[in-house]
Amino acid sequence: MALLVVGTFALGLWMGDLPRPERPYWYGLHASIGITVLVILAARIVWALLNPVPAPAPGTPAWQHKAARFTHVTLYALTLMTVLFGWFMAAVRRVSIVPDAFGIVPLPSPIAIPGSKDFFEEAHELSAYALIAVATVHMFAALWHHYVLRNDTLRRMLAHRSTNAAV
Repeated sequence: MALLVVGTFALGLWMGDLPRPERPYWYGLHASIGITVLVILAARIVWALLNPVPAPAPGTPAWQHKAARFTHVTLYALTLMTVLFGWFMAAVRRVSIVPDAFGIVPLPSPIAIPGSKDFFEEAHELSAYALIAVATVHMFAALWHHYVLRNDTLRRMLAHRSTNAAV
């Protein structure tokens, strides 16, 4: 999921510099990947609701556990906002885009508010930058735990299912 988000973000930045005639294909691809992220995000949210959150590592201060929970919720919320704003924007462009989920199922935008393109475009861009910023902080926190504190936080994140089975 992280690779899809970062890749889609990079694609979005790159597309802005393309000549106009080349943009439609790449905008369509960007939108389709975004819808795929939305489908995967929905599955992840269902998974998170049905599976208990692992207990914090022994010795983890309460503030760090709360910060981690806040960060996870923020990552989900920003991912959802970014995709929805982009999806809504796709419908109100001069030439609308109908993205595909997994490149197969066309998903027209559920809303099309005339004159809202600028709002959705700005909201999509700002939420994407915020998402990348929070994800970067999350990544550095995991690396800090692993290399500076030398605890099992990163290993627990990467081997979440096997760690839960042993607990």
